Amino acid sequence: MKTKNYLLIVLFLIILVFISTQVSVYSEGRKQYQENQYQENQQHAKFLAEEAINKMKTIPVEYSKQFEVNVLGNNSLGQSPQPDCQSPQKLCNIEQKIARELWEWEQALDGFTNQPEPYNYGCIQVLNNKIRVIVTWTESPLITPSCDDLSQSKYNHIVVNMDISKLNLSSIKPPSSVK
Repeated sequence: MKTKNYLLIVLFLIILVFISTQVSVYSEGRKQYQENQYQENQQHAKFLAEEAINKMKTIPVEYSKQFEVNVLGNNSLGQSPQPDCQSPQKLCNIEQKIARELWEWEQALDGFTNQPEPYNYGCIQVLNNKIRVIVTWTESPLITPSCDDLSQSKYNHIVVNMDISKLNLSSIKPPSSVK
């Protein structure tokens, strides 16, 4: 009888050690996964912010203020603007080109998929020849966020600041015949 009780206690201890080891391995793996996911989202946000800056490089500096938007993301701009300024046979004015560039950036924020996680939002501010691009990622959609909301520390976000004079903006002149 003592041997049976002793074996049950040993078996119980072995099971307890096995379960605690498995829980430890699982929690460590989960922690590593979350850290990797955060770094991946941070890199993607940085890429999106730099993409906004690069889109602004295609527009003459005097039009940079027209790039300023409050918050984009979660399909906020809807359907593609017309005309499609990307095709070579289309002549677009600067305002149409800017609308197209912003729509494409918004599509990139959305990830071109129906899989919303993470939800990406971005805004562009142009203040005193300085550009500020904020990209935020969250696990749930934000209700009418503002640019200031996106930069709060309660959200995962990245901010890219750039002096307009350092952009080496192209010398594209607005087409005078297209309005």
